[in-house]
Amino acid sequence: MLATKFKPDEPVVVVTPSSINTSLLPDADVMLITIDKDGRVFFSIDGQKKRQKLISDLDESYKLGLTEPQKTAFILGSSYGTDIKDLKRTLEMTPDEQKTQQKGIPLDSANNELGVWLEYGRTAQAAIEGNSNKLKYCIKADNQTPYPVIKKCSIPLKRRRSRS
Repeated sequence: MLATKFKPDEPVVVVTPSSINTSLLPDADVMLITIDKDGRVFFSIDGQKKRQKLISDLDESYKLGLTEPQKTAFILGSSYGTDIKDLKRTLEMTPDEQKTQQKGIPLDSANNELGVWLEYGRTAQAAIEGNSNKLKYCIKADNQTPYPVIKKCSIPLKRRRSRS
């Protein structure tokens, strides 16, 4: 008998550009930023233990008041693209509602929300794996995503790399 767990549906469809890059996305130790054609940004990190640490830390730091079912929804979910302050409401939605109602992580906010997601992901990786040096940051953008949006997403990644 063979058992498997299917990956949850992504909240957005992304058609990646054709490329000659032969590198494949790693299976583990990955933080993925997905950008759809409209410039909406979504965050994901692999591993349920890391996701559990991340959501617990966000809940505590931002006083979100998440319930255990909401935390479980985050742990078992896929990518999230919302303001941290709206995360509780997003986790109450069905997966179909999330696909249509998530506006993306704000890139122009004064409090650097994408950077917050990345920092909490890095902290979760270090807590679970013992270090965050093997963590890989990946951007998956749609073929029609405007380049300035991709560039804005890469800025927090460069800051993270320079601290390592």
